[in-house]
Amino acid sequence: MRVALSGVFWLLLANSLGAQHRLDVYAVEPAAGCLRFGHVFAVLDGTHTFSWMPVGPVRLLGSQPGRNWTYAETVAQAAYCGGAVVWVGCCPLDEACYQRGLRLLEDMRVGRVRYGLLGMNCAQTVSLLSGTRAVTGLASGVRAGQLVLNHLWRSQCRSCGSPCFVSETSLSPAAERRGGRLTVMP
Repeated sequence: MRVALSGVFWLLLANSLGAQHRLDVYAVEPAAGCLRFGHVFAVLDGTHTFSWMPVGPVRLLGSQPGRNWTYAETVAQAAYCGGAVVWVGCCPLDEACYQRGLRLLEDMRVGRVRYGLLGMNCAQTVSLLSGTRAVTGLASGVRAGQLVLNHLWRSQCRSCGSPCFVSETSLSPAAERRGGRLTVMP
């Protein structure tokens, strides 16, 4: 029932905003006590994945080559590191954001974008679909995903004032911890 209601809510909201595309934002919450793999990624219209990670070990300073991972590769890496993949929420996107996303994917594919932990990291890459970067500070995992999603909503819904549609897990990640893992939303 919960999935059906959220699906109906999405359709009503998207239609009221005139949205043409949907962006689902996910986060990888590291296993308790492990900061090794906090990550934000997104899927545009169920087909285009934005999962920007460095090639090789992460450098703390400077930039390095990056690679856009597929959804399956991202989920497999999260499982390997003991992290939980959490659906943070979704956001309607207009055609301009969709086209910006396609250009960004191409730029990542051909190496025009470099990964930087303190620069163009996974969260910043997803937030760029809005045309500007989100301020995420040192947040990672679900918290960074929330900040990115809220940034995207503000860019898409400035005039309509619609509330942000995020999962219950993303609203209270600490409350959802059970046995050191987050409950994964469908």
